[in-house]
Amino acid sequence: MSESTAGARSQHLRLVDTSARQASTNALIEEARSLDKLGRRGEARALYEQAMRTMAAPSPSMASMLLRWIARTYEVDADYRAAEDCAIAAVATAELGDERNALGHALNVLAAVRWRQGDLDHAEQLFQEALERGTSSTDPRLQVDVMTNLGTMASI
Repeated sequence: MSESTAGARSQHLRLVDTSARQASTNALIEEARSLDKLGRRGEARALYEQAMRTMAAPSPSMASMLLRWIARTYEVDADYRAAEDCAIAAVATAELGDERNALGHALNVLAAVRWRQGDLDHAEQLFQEALERGTSSTDPRLQVDVMTNLGTMASI
């Protein structure tokens, strides 16, 4: 086999492997989302973590999203320390990647965790920061989520 043929074959194998890995990662995330919706948060969390490990180099946006979803599973289970750690990691990942939408969503989750911990002043500041630093025209869902949280806080 010539060197160029071997190189082309090697390159082709990597492409197939990458696409198979992506399909596997997507399947893990889909299953985790389904389990999460069913309230099987521990199982969902394990699959989110497994999905992150299967990615060769997750984008900052994807890594932040998975960390945010893991944080939410801990938050709903009232493990606020773990939720806070994951939310802080989601914020840092989004900041490093300069991902505004991911940053806004991560700040929203961190604010919700602080709110659940009773730190209302800091939660409100984080919600405001989520709006200021994360809002863009490409993701109206973020603004709705944050405004809903602020409205709920105001009504308490």
